[in-house]
Amino acid sequence: MKNVTTQMPSNGRTMRRTGVWIASLLLLVATAGTLAQDTGDNRELLDSVREDLVQMHFDEALAGLEALLGRPGMTQAERAEGLILRAQAHAAFGDFDAVEEDYRAILGIRPAYVPDGSLTPAKAMGRYNKVKAEMIGSIKLELDPSDARIFVDGVEVTPDPAGLVRVLAGPHTLRAERNGHDPLEQVVEVAANKEAPLLFELMPNARTVILRTDQDGVAVKIDGEPVGLTARPSNAVGAGAPAAELVVEDLPLGDHVFELTKECFTPQLLSDALAVDLLNKMPKRYEVVRMTPARSRVTLRDGPDRADVLIDGKKVARLPAETFETCPGARTVAVSLGGRVIWQQTVEMHEGREQTFQVEPRPNLVLVGTEQWPSELAELGKKFNVVGRLDPPKEADLGTRDTWAGLRFPPEVDLAFGVVPARRQGAADRWYLYSPILREVMQIEAAPPELNRPQWNVVTWGFAVVDTAVGGAMRVVRVMAGGPAAKAGLAVGDRIVEVAGRAVEDSGQVEATLKLARLDKPVRLKWLAANGEAAEADLVGNLSPLLVSRLERLDVAMVRAAWAELDANIADPQVVDSALANLGLLFLEHGHHALAVDIWRRVDWGSRAGVGEGTKQYYLGRALEGEGREDDAVTAYRKAAASASTAFTDDGLPIALAARDRLADLGVAN
Repeated sequence: MKNVTTQMPSNGRTMRRTGVWIASLLLLVATAGTLAQDTGDNRELLDSVREDLVQMHFDEALAGLEALLGRPGMTQAERAEGLILRAQAHAAFGDFDAVEEDYRAILGIRPAYVPDGSLTPAKAMGRYNKVKAEMIGSIKLELDPSDARIFVDGVEVTPDPAGLVRVLAGPHTLRAERNGHDPLEQVVEVAANKEAPLLFELMPNARTVILRTDQDGVAVKIDGEPVGLTARPSNAVGAGAPAAELVVEDLPLGDHVFELTKECFTPQLLSDALAVDLLNKMPKRYEVVRMTPARSRVTLRDGPDRADVLIDGKKVARLPAETFETCPGARTVAVSLGGRVIWQQTVEMHEGREQTFQVEPRPNLVLVGTEQWPSELAELGKKFNVVGRLDPPKEADLGTRDTWAGLRFPPEVDLAFGVVPARRQGAADRWYLYSPILREVMQIEAAPPELNRPQWNVVTWGFAVVDTAVGGAMRVVRVMAGGPAAKAGLAVGDRIVEVAGRAVEDSGQVEATLKLARLDKPVRLKWLAANGEAAEADLVGNLSPLLVSRLERLDVAMVRAAWAELDANIADPQVVDSALANLGLLFLEHGHHALAVDIWRRVDWGSRAGVGEGTKQYYLGRALEGEGREDDAVTAYRKAAASASTAFTDDGLPIALAARDRLADLGVAN
């Protein structure tokens, strides 16, 4: 490399010429930075050289370039960029021999390189043309297809608009590739300053096909693999719109099966042996496939009136409904009342077939940490509507209330079931049941023993019997005022001898026989009065609320709370208040006094005999006392103490006794 100094020529013309070259150099330096692809230290050195050139520190710039070009490990792109900068610096000095050497090195890396003629001195451009004529030839390409990719000696190149690829003189291996065609490779000898013609005609091994349907959005599978959806142009609407299309490029030749499906339509199958016509390489357009609508029929039996029927979340009918149509396939059929799902089932609907389902309201449940029920708990799964699935946070402890309280459940969830997978082989998964109603969690190993809808009401007859040594068996010891027995003339001291045509021997048989009686049919009762006279009458039972104050098992309490929440929202008036009252008792048992207060205020039994307003006031007082509101509790207890209401059922003990005990505990006189 020749030494170059920064001594400026003294000749005025030379100085003017040099000034033009320097100005050109500054423009080239400014634009060269956008072409560089180098990174790291090489990038910093190139930036430093450019800065030196802009500041006309040519000695420093050339020294930096020499250092840069002498570094090992430079990429070809970095080396070419450095050589271009050096050529411009040499041109600015008027050292055209050095410029020529630079051009040789540049063309050895970038055969297609051409200096910008508007910014390059004429002498420098002359040196470039000389070097190019000695080193570079061209390949004149004719490609079929014209968009094939071209590789020269393994490096992809792009022909210029005239189809020319500039290369160093000598032999080169050219390869053409395109999807759907066999690749083609050929060696070509290129002479300097000459054009070598080359024809690449690739042989197709695939063909583009166009599938067309009369419906938009038809899913297409080819040989079982999804390839897309047919679609109409966005502005094509109304009658006379063109068919929906799907273009599948470069489908291999041979036999293919096309499957076309769309929800609510019968699937269509096409078979074709795809071949290529070398005289016509246009895409193959298939005839328009006409999709046939498909329907299934659904009948729902029972269920509450005015409840909405939903298919996959969309309202389709209202109960009571006649048979209605839906689309075949896996469908989630649900019944919703007041915005709450009360029954849900996922079923496979078959085209042209009618299916009937019994609507039996069930509580709602969400699965946590699992997609399905363990086989051991299949019976538990049948009793609930699964309305969602959640993943707990990693490493979350499902055995704690705080973890469950932090989960965001879908609305109207009555119960949750969680699974913690075993961490070691041979260990068992852990199962948890959580009640968002009672805010309780427990680990379970089996389904709770009570899963069916609880009995909220019971038939009562308004009397109680006991077996005594003095008075004899089946002696009447209590008759509820205004109850069925009182209306029939039964009195305390009477002895029952026959129920529903069956002779009875003890009070147990009396109670067992009455439990089998139906509410809508009278029961014939025979008894002996205290004076020995025989009497008989038909008794019609009363439907009484059945209150259960304590449950020994937490899992049973959780299931009972779920059913109570459901029935308190959807059941008929005879059941709603009983379900609410039992929910209030559960809240009391689990220490949720504020919730219990709210529930008991909603209970409305009116002035009915037996379980009634006094019963409500007693339990409301218990909830208020639990909240620390003793004055309000005393008010409620006094109302209960003054009432004739009973506990648990209409045949239960007077609630006034319990109310007076509570008042005494609070130091309040009755």
